[in-house]
Amino acid sequence: MKKILLILLLLFILPSPLYAQSSFVGNINNSNSSKEGASVGGITVSPILTDVNINKGQSLVQDITVYNNSNSAVNVSAIFANFVSANEFGQPKFEKVFVGNINDPDLSLSTNGNTLIPPHVPTDLSINISASSNALPGEYFIGVFAKINNGVSQGNVLLNTAVGSLFLVRINGLAKETGYIKSFSANNFFYLSTPVKFQTQFVDTGNVHLLPQGIIEIYNMFGDKIQTIAFNPQKNIVLPVGVNSRIYNTTWNSSNLLLGQYTAKLILTYGYNTITTTQSTSTFWVLPLWFIFLLVLLFIFLLWQIVSRFLKR
Repeated sequence: MKKILLILLLLFILPSPLYAQSSFVGNINNSNSSKEGASVGGITVSPILTDVNINKGQSLVQDITVYNNSNSAVNVSAIFANFVSANEFGQPKFEKVFVGNINDPDLSLSTNGNTLIPPHVPTDLSINISASSNALPGEYFIGVFAKINNGVSQGNVLLNTAVGSLFLVRINGLAKETGYIKSFSANNFFYLSTPVKFQTQFVDTGNVHLLPQGIIEIYNMFGDKIQTIAFNPQKNIVLPVGVNSRIYNTTWNSSNLLLGQYTAKLILTYGYNTITTTQSTSTFWVLPLWFIFLLVLLFIFLLWQIVSRFLKR
């Protein structure tokens, strides 16, 4: 009886209470979209996301591909719009629409006017990008939209019938690449079984987008690493403008027998010019139904033993 009571006591006092804890150690929209396309109003544009690096005083041409899904040729022009992050899930919000070209003191974007797109033939739409000789290092976030010229309209109304690609234009130099893990934890205090879901909030405090990637290591209560899972395999980015944080959801599945407290250790890196590594930990418990059932039976047995001894007296 004393051995049983000792085992129960150890299970409940080792190594901490039944709730998730997290700590932080370290400094202080999807890149896979380059292979995808978007369709609106009979035309398709790809890629969805374009990364551009440019030096001060440099000019270059970046193409987007327009596909005409109709059976007749259409005349297409380009529209530009600045965008920021609208929420913590990476959705873009367009704040200013340029019907003509963008002529910023640091950066300018333009096209060669209207382009005739034949039916069912992929056609490149060329975007001219120029950085001034005294441009400051940093990043511009610009939507480049292709619109069929079927009427005259103004402002954001244009975007309702246009489809485009998001351009991340970085002017090379000593950009500010800083960020941190704001939170990392399991979604629940304890689980009956896997899957265990983790939520990570990462904040971009610099002036360029960041791509946090890495791994989550799972340890049991004895400190043994039992599994490693990938963090952000979709390559979702976080922007420094608008809502400058992003929420990442990661799921851990295991077919092994699980029991007790577990620790998840997040190790991620970010940065383009300078690679920074940061980490955070979170603890959670897995108590399967069979174990809870055994505890209930053991409690009933102990209670019966106590009552029986009391009645014998």
